[in-house]
Amino acid sequence: MGTLQGAGFFPRVCKPEEYIRLMRELLNRETPENVSYNPSKELREHFVNPNTKFAVQENGDIYINNKPHRVYSVKDYPPEVALF
Repeated sequence: MGTLQGAGFFPRVCKPEEYIRLMRELLNRETPENVSYNPSKELREHFVNPNTKFAVQENGDIYINNKPHRVYSVKDYPPEVALF
């Protein structure tokens, strides 16, 4: 976490329900109000609703519900980022 803080990010430890709520908001068109954590399922199984559409184009572009998304790793951060 120290490396992320040094780069200007401020991570924090959160409960599974908080993480599930955040990821659902990022990945789904509609998010249900009730967020429950089932420890017998992997966290990733809690995130995506069945009606959410994902598409990866041949050039690597990612579309979630027909909206383009970009993903950068730390190695790939450009000096400037153009927002859509």
